[in-house]
Amino acid sequence: MVRVPENERWEIVELYFKGRSQRKIAEATGRTLKTVNRIVRAFKSCRRMKDAPRKPRSQVTTEQEDVWIVAAAAVKPGLSAQQIKNTLDLRASVTTVKRRLREAGLKSRIAAQKPLLRAQNKEKRLQFSRQHAQRSTEEWKQQLKMATTTYIHSRSALSTKH
Repeated sequence: MVRVPENERWEIVELYFKGRSQRKIAEATGRTLKTVNRIVRAFKSCRRMKDAPRKPRSQVTTEQEDVWIVAAAAVKPGLSAQQIKNTLDLRASVTTVKRRLREAGLKSRIAAQKPLLRAQNKEKRLQFSRQHAQRSTEEWKQQLKMATTTYIHSRSALSTKH
């Protein structure tokens, strides 16, 4: 529906109170009879020139569901919005769940992926620590210096263009 500018609404009301018929006003302004009638009725009943105030769209989730969404994220921070939606059996979209979490001040984060240590990894680490337990601090510093130098040289070789 095309909005009628306020100045044109005033013109329609003015013509009406000058005694013109609504049909003549519609012809003169290029608006439909229904539009002219609606504007005149709104002015006569409420002295209103602007569109009537409308109710905001109702929320998909209730306040209780909003609390549950935030609680689920607080209890298990690793849950995704999709998992929260499925766990709580919400009819709201995943986007709505994300919006409710943002409104509650919770930001989305991706948990850091830690490498899982298998039994053989733990065993190798234990062997390494037993073999090198007698090393002095100076030996470790020397080892670290060699490893750093090797790393720097290998990185600079990679960045050189051929």
